Amino acid sequence: MKPQGSRIWTLILAILFLGAGSANLWSQCSGGTNIGSITPTIPWQTWQCIKGGQYLEFTATANSFYTFTFCIGGGAATWDTQLTILDNSGNFAGGYADDECLLGSYLPYWQAPATGTYRILVNTYPCITGPDCGILAYKCENVFPVSPGNIAANAFPINSLPFSGGGLSTCTFGNNYNSTMACGSTYMNGEDFIFSYNGTIGECLNIFLTETFTYTGVFLFDGDPANPATNCVAFNEASAGRPFITNAILPTTRTYYIVVSTSTPPNCTPFDIEVTNCPAIPGQGNTCGTAIPIASLPYSQKGYTTCGFGNDYDNSDACNSDYMSSEDMVFRYNSPGNECIQVQLSNTQLYTGFHVLDGCPDAPGTNCIAARGEVGGNPILRRIELTAPGDYYIVVSSTSTTPCTQFDLEVSPCTPLCNRNANASDTCSLPTAVSLAQGDTVCGFTNLDHTVDAGGNLSGLFCGSLENNSWFTFIADSVEMSFGIDVGNCISGFGMQAEVFSTSNCNSFVSVSTCWNPMAETNGFLRATGLTVGNPYYIMLDGYAGDDCEYLIYRVQGPLPVEFGPLVAMAEDEVVTLNWETYAEVNSTGFVIERGQQDDEGEIGHIRWEDVGAVQSQGDHDDTRLYSYQDEVQFNGEPYFYRIRQVDNDGKFSFSETVSVKIAGPDDSELLDVYPNPAQDQVNIRYFSKFDGQVELHLYNLTGQEVFVGSREAEKDGVYVETLDLNGVESGLYIYTIRIGSRTFNGKLDVIR
Repeated sequence: MKPQGSRIWTLILAILFLGAGSANLWSQCSGGTNIGSITPTIPWQTWQCIKGGQYLEFTATANSFYTFTFCIGGGAATWDTQLTILDNSGNFAGGYADDECLLGSYLPYWQAPATGTYRILVNTYPCITGPDCGILAYKCENVFPVSPGNIAANAFPINSLPFSGGGLSTCTFGNNYNSTMACGSTYMNGEDFIFSYNGTIGECLNIFLTETFTYTGVFLFDGDPANPATNCVAFNEASAGRPFITNAILPTTRTYYIVVSTSTPPNCTPFDIEVTNCPAIPGQGNTCGTAIPIASLPYSQKGYTTCGFGNDYDNSDACNSDYMSSEDMVFRYNSPGNECIQVQLSNTQLYTGFHVLDGCPDAPGTNCIAARGEVGGNPILRRIELTAPGDYYIVVSSTSTTPCTQFDLEVSPCTPLCNRNANASDTCSLPTAVSLAQGDTVCGFTNLDHTVDAGGNLSGLFCGSLENNSWFTFIADSVEMSFGIDVGNCISGFGMQAEVFSTSNCNSFVSVSTCWNPMAETNGFLRATGLTVGNPYYIMLDGYAGDDCEYLIYRVQGPLPVEFGPLVAMAEDEVVTLNWETYAEVNSTGFVIERGQQDDEGEIGHIRWEDVGAVQSQGDHDDTRLYSYQDEVQFNGEPYFYRIRQVDNDGKFSFSETVSVKIAGPDDSELLDVYPNPAQDQVNIRYFSKFDGQVELHLYNLTGQEVFVGSREAEKDGVYVETLDLNGVESGLYIYTIRIGSRTFNGKLDVIR
């Protein structure tokens, strides 16, 4: 049995770590360091780097309204934030927010009590300083946002379908409805926003919410929710946010009401809403036998959903795709053959995919023509070849993580490739020959179907990893040739990379150019030097992390705005020193230093970048110039990536090479990260262990009861990631205690189902 003293300490921890999201126990923070001033205006603005323990001054006008947030409007933070408004003397001025969007905070419509100077103070929970940057979004409202939407008698009217509304919020509209009313949901205990719609008997509605906080609900009533005679037609509670109602059949002709609300916490939420008639009803599109026909191309339809259409096909069928593990919707298209089509889904949930097959997925002999799934949703394939005439089936589904999804579907003929040249070849031994004389341009795309061609010393020579590289060859007409590369329409948004080589056998390569690898979807330059006029050279292009991007390559006349020399990163303690050279500069404003780390929530290989500083150009020159910058970082067990973004006087920019550096571990064990947070079926603990010993995770609910214990053995001096199973833990907010050796770390973990 647990000792009573331990239970009391657990309750104290629960109180400390709950913060204001539950009982407003902290209620405010104070102090801080001034880092600048802002002038909130009606459009959203952002401050790009603010850390815990810092504040911004702003002048407020009496009775105007101000909103500050890390949740929407461009605001973002990866750490546990708090927001407090103080007056110019540092006293609490009535504005405070904590955890409205998980670890982010949302402080809407603070009203200035008098005209004067105020401070918006940012803290890391609980009211402490922190090392990481967050992006603070802010704006001013001259008029309090009173409008239709607070009660049924003043409902926001939906006059016709389809209807969409963006930038809405339940905040300040009052908690007029609650869980005692029809639907009986605790997700109606926050502030509400209500719409009215005059529906007809048998009409089918889909209602989708996006851009919400967690613990948000949407409810459909056949009357005023406050009327005891009102019935709940349909509702959806979403602990992770983005709730939606699909295939809701209206039982009579009358006025219906749609309510958006939240559980507590949060007390309110921003949201975008889309209400459509159902483009397909159950029984149409659930199997190949009832597939929705696509009569002709282009085809475009919004408001589909797989919800309610059954999990008829799975990852054991043709395509063998994990993105066919949940409810499906099936379309049929009769192709004349020798046809290229593009398929694109939009407005989907996460973990959504589609599959193109020449028969029903579970039929013997069916071939998988193409398939695409995206962790972030909204998959697209630009070139799907339908060679034989006949029926093809497009199956939309998702992984088991996403039981069903809404989606918009577009199927269209392939966009014609450029008529200048054939696309780059998949192999170095059979490169596509092109001309890159002055005035010539070359275009193509980094084909998803291309394989890795990395013979001989190529892998060790190239500045990045290779996934789907392709090849052009050209004849040099000058000892120096510079090329611009315009990049766009990348399927995954990761971008591409390139370099120019000399080789006689596609096995022994010599680099003759800069290596371009920005790790982002952006334009860039290659400068090849020491060329022999009349000799062949090879341009190798690769999709970063296997991305499929369209590009245009062209000759650059005259000098490049900046010719970069090497970029070197050196770490000492928790300070990274960057040194780089330029060999020439023309019309350059300066350099922005970008720091990146591996994105745990994104695709493998994706780097999350942020601006951390800037250095002014030393002016036009054609000799070597040296630059330096120091960046303070915090050890987290992962390498840091750096690149330099050079900005021209006209606003155009290009990138240096990308380098990485590792920070030495601390003198004692440290908890580095707990993710994902919120967690669903499992949680990862990344930590640095300085000594041998056991690592323990304890979870407590808000009453102090221990609901989970997990443990692992750690070894000396290492960074580890442990994955713990949470399948037995119910949805809710928990307090975690993690013990690494003799050290203990506490925090909040949100578990959702």
